[in-house]
Amino acid sequence: MNYTTILLVLPLVVSLVLFIMSKAWKSRGAQLHRYSMLALCEYGLTAVLFALYHVVVSLLVYAFYAGPNGISSSLFPFSVAESVLVVGISIAVAVLYSLKPDYFGDYKTAFQPGQKLSQNYYYVLMAARVVLAATLVCANSVQYIGFICMVVPIASMVLLAVKKPYLHPYNTYRAIGNEAVVLVVLGSYGYYQAFITYQTDLTTFSAILPYVDIGLLLLCVLANIVVMGKFQYDKCKSTTESEQ
Repeated sequence: MNYTTILLVLPLVVSLVLFIMSKAWKSRGAQLHRYSMLALCEYGLTAVLFALYHVVVSLLVYAFYAGPNGISSSLFPFSVAESVLVVGISIAVAVLYSLKPDYFGDYKTAFQPGQKLSQNYYYVLMAARVVLAATLVCANSVQYIGFICMVVPIASMVLLAVKKPYLHPYNTYRAIGNEAVVLVVLGSYGYYQAFITYQTDLTTFSAILPYVDIGLLLLCVLANIVVMGKFQYDKCKSTTESEQ
């Protein structure tokens, strides 16, 4: 939770410094102001998206297990303040996503124009992450919770396949691939939770499955890097053609 707070606060600090510089450095005030807003909005949302699972899980684990017989409560007031700060930043960035779309870069421009759902796709993504993380923590004692949670990535895949929110089809395929990996990992978790007893009933399949999950996650990261590289190349090419 502490590291998450640093990650979320950093874009705000950078934005504040650039904003002060824009007021002091009049000749480059407009440019620095834009950089300040980009740091607050685009990079602020990036930080929220990276940290959202961790934020929800940390808050709920603390809420469920902190107390006299659980986690030490000596830093409880600090933890409450920190939690309020983290949730506040996440909500503020989500509000800015609607109010200041010009400062969110590809989070807005990479999607189909004129389609409300496409332009607000990251609201759907953030909501799905909150629901998934909250369900995993709150209902972790349910034997089939892994299989139940598979509903979230399946619903996301259906939405992506039907609505095709991205301008470039390969970004839609990338997003569907990401959700497919989440689906496999949740299926693996459901399999262990429901059918495998700790240190018993280990078969070749159940022993290999974690390595399959890790391999898929690594492939997912590499695929995202390649596709996003392609996306940046296409953006540069389009800009050059427009200038010519």
